[in-house]
Amino acid sequence: GILTQGGVAGTSLDSSGRAQPMRFSRVTEIQIWIVVSVSVDAARFPSDGAAQIASAIAAWGNAQDDGLDVSAGGVLAQAFTVPGVIDAAALPLIGTAPAPSASTTIAVTSRQRAVFDTSRITVTATPRIP
Repeated sequence: GILTQGGVAGTSLDSSGRAQPMRFSRVTEIQIWIVVSVSVDAARFPSDGAAQIASAIAAWGNAQDDGLDVSAGGVLAQAFTVPGVIDAAALPLIGTAPAPSASTTIAVTSRQRAVFDTSRITVTATPRIP
């Protein structure tokens, strides 16, 4: 048979019920930090709108397949799913460490997965008259 490869060792039962040794690798998780600033219509923006934006970004990001890059445009699009968002001050800042300072796309290889969490997403909503 073909030898298995990877840094994790385990066993699997074959069709005859015998344990077969195997090796495999797991994807590497890349934690993503985001800072986004939006202008909102205070009359339409929900009281928990900032939390809704963070949740929308996290849900979208975690639904992506392994190996998909993280772009500022993709992140920003999620903010506009919440009622009352009018505009964005600039592209969101994204990074792989706290306090991101750029909107540069984060490259993710086929052996990596970007992981989003609302605790690492900061949303600032500034009221503006539409």
